[in-house]
Amino acid sequence: MNRNYFIVAIILLISCGTAKSKKDVPGIENKISPHVDIYYDMTLRGLYYADQEKWKVLACDSLTPFPVKDYTGKMDAKYKTMVSEFSYGIEPVYIRVNGTLTIKNTDTLFTIKEIDSVQQVNFNTHCLPFTFIALGNEPFWNLQIIPLMHKIIFKSPSETKEFAYRGSTREGDKTMYESLAASGERLTIIIQKQNCGDGMSNRQYHYSAQINLGNKTFMGCAIKKGDRFSDAP
Repeated sequence: MNRNYFIVAIILLISCGTAKSKKDVPGIENKISPHVDIYYDMTLRGLYYADQEKWKVLACDSLTPFPVKDYTGKMDAKYKTMVSEFSYGIEPVYIRVNGTLTIKNTDTLFTIKEIDSVQQVNFNTHCLPFTFIALGNEPFWNLQIIPLMHKIIFKSPSETKEFAYRGSTREGDKTMYESLAASGERLTIIIQKQNCGDGMSNRQYHYSAQINLGNKTFMGCAIKKGDRFSDAP
């Protein structure tokens, strides 16, 4: 990571956090020193997820990912109550936690010492950095395209699958994505600009979605980041 960008991101995160112990906070000028370890007690709001088997939090204030250590020993259980057993280690959840951010050179670690809340994410989660969320029913399914996490996540009642994000292509009013799972299963996504109904509510979406997953096809609607609906809370 570019060092100047890293410093700006850390300062932004700290300035937006809630300090719990001012005496532990060194001056901002010390944060540029490669020889000073920095400890900052704060409240962190972000997305808790696993990346290559390591837990991280994507901070909402700076959209910066930080490795996480759970000092409470309770995050695993709280995570599982928010997602199905098939989602463990893949699907992000929104958390608000208190703890200590440790900075050593350009390495960081956030230690969770107190858990305030753990919530499921949806298109109204303001810091979920998705480009599209697609959804459908019969059976119910959900797909999240999250470039910042380098992930495409497909979820149904029976399974959750993770694919690498590889960018998109455009063809007229269609946006298309392709990827492969580690198992070799192919995923193609076609999102088209057109009115779409989910058959379960009066909501009218602005995009339709076709998901081809292996030998299965799922048809539904899609939400683009920033879309607003009259029935949204």
